[in-house]
Amino acid sequence: MKRTVLALAVVAVIILSFAGCETSYMTAGKVYLQQSNFPKAMEQFKQEIQAEPAKAGGYLWAAKTYAYMQKYDSCAIFLDKAMKIDNEGAEKDLNMDRGNWWLYYHDAAVQLITKDNDINMGIKRLERAIEIQPESVQSYNILGYAYSLKKDYKKMVDAYKKAISVSKNDLQAYVNLGQYYINNEKYNDALNYLKQAEKISPDMAKVYYLEGVTYFGMQKSNEAINSYKKAIDIYEKNNDEKAAKDVYFNVALTYMKMKKHKDAIPYLQKVLKVDDQDKDALMNLGICYINTKKYKKALPIFDKLIQLDPNNLDAYTNRGIVKKELGDMKGAMKDIKKGTGL
Repeated sequence: MKRTVLALAVVAVIILSFAGCETSYMTAGKVYLQQSNFPKAMEQFKQEIQAEPAKAGGYLWAAKTYAYMQKYDSCAIFLDKAMKIDNEGAEKDLNMDRGNWWLYYHDAAVQLITKDNDINMGIKRLERAIEIQPESVQSYNILGYAYSLKKDYKKMVDAYKKAISVSKNDLQAYVNLGQYYINNEKYNDALNYLKQAEKISPDMAKVYYLEGVTYFGMQKSNEAINSYKKAIDIYEKNNDEKAAKDVYFNVALTYMKMKKHKDAIPYLQKVLKVDDQDKDALMNLGICYINTKKYKKALPIFDKLIQLDPNNLDAYTNRGIVKKELGDMKGAMKDIKKGTGL
């Protein structure tokens, strides 16, 4: 929103400083624009287009009116028309107002990609924005996101790497590349990008969380736990336990992988404090209680899990194991039969 306000402020300055001979349509349109009467302004500029179809002026001011109305793709359409019918006049305006032209095409792309689901046209708008401002890190990052939606990962990676080449401190590109390489199990590459992100933003919890995922994939459990705990410290410092939920769960899984079930228990309890119906956390907490021989604590966990998911066969099997250890042989046999499908 702040960028839009800035752009519109610049447009207002241009209106006030405009000099030279112009038609009554242009004059009236600019007055209406200053008054924020956008429909009337648009009406005048479209009449200007009819009166002077070979000049860029009407198209350009119609485009800027659409920018005021936050209809950025319509704005971009009229800018394209201005370039097509009067390249010289449009280029002159572009050179005077390059920052706003970039903004119009960039914001048109964002609207197309995020609201209208027109990714191909969004990419086209971004390419135009980048032509206008080749050093636009924001446009490269949105371009990378657009290609990720198309599952064109080669072009996605190229866009993010271009963003980094433009700005070595582009946090978003480093994080997105790190996540991409995690998904493809290229953990060394992922870690390289995430460590760069950590240098840029040492207080970003997501970076440490992704580092933990990377170390887990590399079979480095201790390093994974250390990274996860750094993420947790930041989330808890910000009183954002909800955001830390997945990190709690991953710490628990890592401890379970290390056969440290006792250490996993408090983290699974934290997950359930955030969401007491998380079925995966319930299952793993019950398993940890079994492995630490806390059968009386395990029983209500599996009871609750079966209540939430009556078709969970593993829950019946594990509850059968618990009942056996508690001396309820009849109940154990019934649950184990149900769980194993016998």
